[in-house]
Amino acid sequence: MTVNNQKFVSVDVIAYELGLLYKSKTWNIGDVRTWCADVETNHIRDVETMTYFEGVDLTVTNGMVLLPCNVYRIYDVYDASNNQLMYNTNGAYLYDFKINGTSVTFNDNDVLYINYVGINVDDNGEILIVKGHETACKTWCKINAFEEDAAYGKFDKSMWSLWREEFSNQCLAAR
Repeated sequence: MTVNNQKFVSVDVIAYELGLLYKSKTWNIGDVRTWCADVETNHIRDVETMTYFEGVDLTVTNGMVLLPCNVYRIYDVYDASNNQLMYNTNGAYLYDFKINGTSVTFNDNDVLYINYVGINVDDNGEILIVKGHETACKTWCKINAFEEDAAYGKFDKSMWSLWREEFSNQCLAAR
């Protein structure tokens, strides 16, 4: 679903606009999605524009739960009995659960719950980019898409370096 309203723009819009400017590049939507999410969570980090998600259910598989792709900061993880869980994470999964310091094991298909702040998503779970963050997202996409070309001399390194310099200022402006 393509979104372009007063608050948000979808990754599809970002990819489309990049494609208009750089016709010789293929803009893989998965790459653009990943790069835009990286901008929102690791570079701009504007919690005020993010959404609080409460009671999101996560299914246990092999003793772990896969985190939603839009997580920025986890507040609580708990089980069906409302026991607060301590855990370890590798950034993609939660595992090694404990209740009051005691290890607990969950079976496959058990459900755990999470409260977190994350980047905005539409009804289909696609990430949404906050209006005003598009320029930084596009620049980060260009930096990543042209990095290999710059490294092998197929693209002007000074232009690529200029984008990197602009990106920092764009992130500051977006905040």
